[in-house]
Amino acid sequence: MKRYFHGFLLSGLIACLAACAGAAPPASSNGGAAGSKPAAVSVLPRGASGSAPAALFPFKIAYASISGTALPLWIAADAGLFRDSGLDASLVAMTVNSSALMAALSSGEVNLVLTDGGTAADGRAAGADVRVVAQLQPVSPYGLAGAPEIKSTDDLKGRKIGVQSLSGSDAVATKLLLSKLGLDWKTDVSLISVGSGGSSTRVAALLNGTVQATVVDPRADLPAIQPKGFHLVADLAALGVPALSASLAINGAYATAHPEAIQKFTDAIVRAIAREKTDKPYGLKLLERNLKNDDDAVMGPAYDFFQQAVPSLPYPQRPGFEATLPLLSDDNPKLKEVDLSALLDPSFVRSAAERKVGQ
Repeated sequence: MKRYFHGFLLSGLIACLAACAGAAPPASSNGGAAGSKPAAVSVLPRGASGSAPAALFPFKIAYASISGTALPLWIAADAGLFRDSGLDASLVAMTVNSSALMAALSSGEVNLVLTDGGTAADGRAAGADVRVVAQLQPVSPYGLAGAPEIKSTDDLKGRKIGVQSLSGSDAVATKLLLSKLGLDWKTDVSLISVGSGGSSTRVAALLNGTVQATVVDPRADLPAIQPKGFHLVADLAALGVPALSASLAINGAYATAHPEAIQKFTDAIVRAIAREKTDKPYGLKLLERNLKNDDDAVMGPAYDFFQQAVPSLPYPQRPGFEATLPLLSDDNPKLKEVDLSALLDPSFVRSAAERKVGQ
């Protein structure tokens, strides 16, 4: 997984946010906005023509990570829930890093982004009016896999645990897990950076003995290593280890100018989550279609995880930010100054809850 933030490169971001506060929404949901990246791909609901009645409010949503965390977005688009809520919405899969994704938000190229909360907090620390209005996955998706000799969490003491980098999302999850297990990541274990390459690099380091444990995707990685004696030591989701991934972030100035658009979006997402939790055959087919994998043996458990992890009411979770941002502040000390009351805006989810949307 990518780092929570990538330097963010926010030159001129605050000015851009202010400039687009009263800007009109994108004129069309068909194709990219002016100046969009060549790598961006516009995704419309199946069977939609790209044009919409004038009464619908144009709204563009961007995301960079193609994973099951985006399933509520895919359902809302495919099932017409955005349109039912009054939005002419389009999804834009942008093959860019989080800094470029946030730049698209600040410029008004898109109206909302699915990103990680660390990136949003980084922007807030730099003075930008970025707000997180919802979280689609407030718990970590990882599992800690251990070598055959690791029989319990007590056996982790004195061992080497592999991470991509010391400040990446996998390292943050590892540190939070160790704290929950009563272990000090600075003194009880050694965190070893095994380099980029994501889960496959960490698994390789586990298999060759460079490290004795590492976080993995239990659904994708464990089946391949369990026959060799490696096993799940701890399930981070089951333990409630928080994560900032899958945060829905907005330009605060845009939300002030167009609160009705953000509310329409939120209502559609809450309805999409309800569909995800109650209609597995439909949701599984949609997940398989977007991830281009129709192996039910693999995708079925993945779907089960994502539908269980997403809250019916996806409030931004303050405790997760409180636990995680101090670990990220080693790279960005300004994160210690972030006002979480300004960064997290639960009002749109709260409104949906009060009106019993999706119930």
